[in-house]
Amino acid sequence: MRRSLTPLLLFLLMLANTITLADTHLLTENMDQERQDAFDARQGQYQPRTKHLCNAQPCYTNRLIHENSPYLLQHAHNPIDWFSWGEAAFEKAKKENKPIFLSIGYAACHWCHVMEEESFDDREIATLLNEYFVAIKVDREQRPDIDEFYAHAVMYFQGIQGWPMSVFLTPAGQAFFGGGYYTREQFKELLISKKDEWRDQQAHVIKKSQHVLEQLQTNRNETLHASSLGGKIRMQAITDILSMQDIDYGGFGEASKFPREPWLLLLLDDSFNNLSSEHSYTALTNTLTHIARGGIHDHLSGGFFRYTTDQFWKVPHFEKMLYSQALLSILYLQTSIIQPNNEYTTVAEQTLNFMLQSMQAPDGGFYASLDADTAEGEGHYYIWYEDQFKSALNTREMKLADQYYNMDKHGEMNDGGNILYTTLSLEDFAVSNHTSIQTMRKKIDMINNELLAVRANRTPPALDKKIIMSWNGMAIIALVNGAQVLNKHIYLERAKQTADFIWNNMRDDQGFYRVHIQGSREQTAHLEDYAWYLNALIKLYDADDNIKWLDRAEIIATLMKSGFLDKKNGGLFQTAEADKNFLPLRPKTAIDKTLPSANATASQGLTRLARRTGKNEYRILAENILSSFATETRGNPIAYSGLLIASQEFHHQENNLPLFAARGNIRVNAKMSALTDNLYSLDIELKIRDTWHINSSQPLDKQLIATNIKMSETSDWILETVQYPKDKVAILGFSKEPLSLYERNVRIHATLLKGKTTRNPRLQLNLQACNDQICLPPEQLEFIPVPGNL
Repeated sequence: MRRSLTPLLLFLLMLANTITLADTHLLTENMDQERQDAFDARQGQYQPRTKHLCNAQPCYTNRLIHENSPYLLQHAHNPIDWFSWGEAAFEKAKKENKPIFLSIGYAACHWCHVMEEESFDDREIATLLNEYFVAIKVDREQRPDIDEFYAHAVMYFQGIQGWPMSVFLTPAGQAFFGGGYYTREQFKELLISKKDEWRDQQAHVIKKSQHVLEQLQTNRNETLHASSLGGKIRMQAITDILSMQDIDYGGFGEASKFPREPWLLLLLDDSFNNLSSEHSYTALTNTLTHIARGGIHDHLSGGFFRYTTDQFWKVPHFEKMLYSQALLSILYLQTSIIQPNNEYTTVAEQTLNFMLQSMQAPDGGFYASLDADTAEGEGHYYIWYEDQFKSALNTREMKLADQYYNMDKHGEMNDGGNILYTTLSLEDFAVSNHTSIQTMRKKIDMINNELLAVRANRTPPALDKKIIMSWNGMAIIALVNGAQVLNKHIYLERAKQTADFIWNNMRDDQGFYRVHIQGSREQTAHLEDYAWYLNALIKLYDADDNIKWLDRAEIIATLMKSGFLDKKNGGLFQTAEADKNFLPLRPKTAIDKTLPSANATASQGLTRLARRTGKNEYRILAENILSSFATETRGNPIAYSGLLIASQEFHHQENNLPLFAARGNIRVNAKMSALTDNLYSLDIELKIRDTWHINSSQPLDKQLIATNIKMSETSDWILETVQYPKDKVAILGFSKEPLSLYERNVRIHATLLKGKTTRNPRLQLNLQACNDQICLPPEQLEFIPVPGNL
């Protein structure tokens, strides 16, 4: 006699069958041998991120386990069948006629982590993605070209763009929708909507994606056939930036605050070149001062977080990016050249020291970033509660620290956690406490050391150990700036070590690689990598006077031209032709984003290389880049700060010493040091290559241009005395009359009397260079000497 199934048993069987059907599109919980071997080989190298554990190991392992990118490895144990960018993903999408879901982020991104935990590690979301889409995960730091291209598409759809970036593509790689972070429920609804749209309206979706591509292509074509940039465009950009400044708290806008380094660099450039105008300098220093004192600055170990969530620079997202440290260090150091500022030089020195101590690999390269999150939560490593302060410090230290760092029981975080920030410079704080700055510095240093000792016992944020070529170029430039302005030779030595690391470890016979990680080279270098490394090598040549750096710079310039030049329309592509794979267009832009654009950086480096080598081919290429983007720059100048800086330098001169004259045959340096409160000693050194000379300060022929120095018209200083060196009298091939000359190493000594100004002096050097055959046109160089001794 056959028994009938009970209602409960029938329900359980139906439920089991439902679960089985739902899981058919999840990854298998048993890894294949290849993935198991890859997982075993990585034991101890990374911390698997997943809530799905089977026998204390991740239940799921997808093909991202074979990648070295820390960001991709963070998703290697999602139940999603992730692909990395490449042929396999696009072949599957075409074969199965599925749309592509493209997710772009980076390892230190907080909201990337949130979306990974809420959505990408969720079985229901994974089932939808695996069944109806081909899912691709991209590390934007490893593939900025892909990020750049689809960012424009997301801007087209949303008007804004950030990370994580979520883009839906046709199997041909054309975007038909894009956005950013979505909550789990929002993302589930979006996936259902887009899979239905692809199923029911596929022809319409493809047509829409083609329209988007046409719009992106049209926008790019508008940049072609352009003339040179002019001063009105530059002034419009500066005016637009100044109109957006937050006068009360510095920065731009009234919500979340990013430093916006490209804008600050343009304000810095204008401050150097337009000393009579206070507007750019005031906006620049107002921002830098608030950043230095705010919670975006790590007051204990140095360094900066990427941005703050508030208007007041107090509450950051806590990731620390290498490029932030480098560019902000440069800004603080360069601004202190215009006007001495102990607060700025201290902040820069602390940041460079943080880079060396916490971000530099033993063999010389610099790691990419420190994460925002730890197991205890975002920013937990940096946040302080009142009881933690009390246990770390004695009563006297606690009182002073409360006052300096604005500690209280309410804090800046919702749970009462405090983020350390100050409202006064250390000097002003010392005055308010009726003590010397030296005494106050010792007290604050002691407090910081006590707090650092406590913080060292917390779980530190993860370190993304990718070594990125372009970001390392920025780090080299920052370190050389530190060596020059702070007179710290260790910075120059570390910069040379980093430059040699790139040259020796990130290069093969075909060119350079963008990323070095775990001993391997990955992803051929992009334009931004070559451009920043070019500028870094030139900066090293300026500081070290070693011809090997200039020789290497010329090799980089040659590779950049051969691999990236748009021969038809001018300018440089973002990637080499071989790296266009599966992108509908080969990216080419001069728009600044987080960083100054690669084309702007390349143009600036080529201009500098032309000045140092005397080779006009580099100047021609620099001008080609500027001209090719001039039309689009006119349309929206504020988006092209880097290009406007490069144009100013191309048509005039550089801001920083050393300067180069006579087609690179003369190097000019200058240092000044205080003799009294108002009297300063100035030394100007000219290094003239063999076979070249300049006229002396008193040429025997009155028609010749004398070598002399004088104060710039915009400088409120007085040139007290000038001592020119002894001349050499000689008869040269182009003249039958004797000439009064300077050759080889020339030093001009002077004393300067400071006026009422707080700015450093700006001087003019006039000279004319000749050899036995020709005399070059007269040149006038303007410069601000840096502190120290030659």
